[in-house]
Amino acid sequence: MAFHPSLTGAGEWPYVVDVMASDTSFLYVNVRHRSCPTCQTSARRRNAVAGVSEQAKSCRLKNNILILRKNPPYHCDGLFYQSNMRSALKITKLALPLALLGALLLLVAGPGTRFGAWQYGTGLLLMRGAFFVGLAAAAFALILLIVPKTRQGRAAPLAVALVIGLSTAWVPWNGYQTVMSLPFIHDISTDTENPPHFVDVVPLRAQASNPVEYGGDEVAKQQREAYADIRTLDFSQSADATFRQALKVAEEMGWDIVAAKPDEGRIEATATTLWFGFKDDVVIRIEPLPSGSRLDIRSKSRVGRSDVGANAARIRAFTEAM
Repeated sequence: MAFHPSLTGAGEWPYVVDVMASDTSFLYVNVRHRSCPTCQTSARRRNAVAGVSEQAKSCRLKNNILILRKNPPYHCDGLFYQSNMRSALKITKLALPLALLGALLLLVAGPGTRFGAWQYGTGLLLMRGAFFVGLAAAAFALILLIVPKTRQGRAAPLAVALVIGLSTAWVPWNGYQTVMSLPFIHDISTDTENPPHFVDVVPLRAQASNPVEYGGDEVAKQQREAYADIRTLDFSQSADATFRQALKVAEEMGWDIVAAKPDEGRIEATATTLWFGFKDDVVIRIEPLPSGSRLDIRSKSRVGRSDVGANAARIRAFTEAM
């Protein structure tokens, strides 16, 4: 596209046309006064594009900016004036803050619950909010990236917003998928017919929404279907040796030991989850056998219908360490 010489400073006309930017479809043109670059150009000078095309002569001029189509006949589109361009740029600036808001909701949901700032129900609600805000930010950023007008000059922050939004939404979505793939139980035991009993932990569960008693045959059935590998452990060593080993492993796993009774073959402890700080109680029962010893372990959450597989994972980690 070539401008008339008088418009580029070669003639005596007092206005100069500068090409500010361009993309595949549009040319962004600034019209300025030669002796006063900051002066506002009169709208009557919209014929500054004379020499480009007859259609372009009718272009409206606002804030000294013209936006022209690059392909013939180089006419203006009323949807692409500077006022709309500024609005579009303002809109693009919202994507990254929105994505960061979702990430913030996700980051504070767990620690806030762990340190007592709010109840676990509020923490889960914040997780849900993080999902929707993150998903909205990602969709918003993707749309802005697709549109050339909003993508120009903002591709990098929009791409960052897209990644942050998707990553934020993925965490609660993945957690939800895990919950739906597992049974809604929160009490796991290697012995489902005669599970180990809590004794010293009972007072600590006074405010727990889940009762200390075992759920019975229905819970046992769901556990066997979902966690068939959770079974009683038999050892060739003595019960005393197994007790000492089990106590050492429990301490190494970071559990808070509530009781350790060698004469009863019972260890009770409380495990705290990393992110939300949920309290799950553990009881270990060790019995002597003629040829060695037997160990059963039970892990039960204090709150929540589903433990998202945490108790089974804890028992697996313990048995592997043994």
